[in-house]
Amino acid sequence: MVSECLFKRNNIYYFRLNLPQDIAPYFSCKEIWKSLKTMNYKSAKTTISKLLYNTERLFLHLRSGMYTDTGL
Repeated sequence: MVSECLFKRNNIYYFRLNLPQDIAPYFSCKEIWKSLKTMNYKSAKTTISKLLYNTERLFLHLRSGMYTDTGL
């Protein structure tokens, strides 16, 4: 999963994640993009792992009803 979310543009690594259909109504976009602000592959992989953990946690909370669209 890490390699699917890791992209390199102009020598900078980015995190990119398509939002699941059941989560998309909570957001105003279809995917999440975030610059990792690094040119180092190893550092980018570490950061992506943390971002994936946090986004999966957020998705779990949204699905369980813990957050509402006004709570984001």
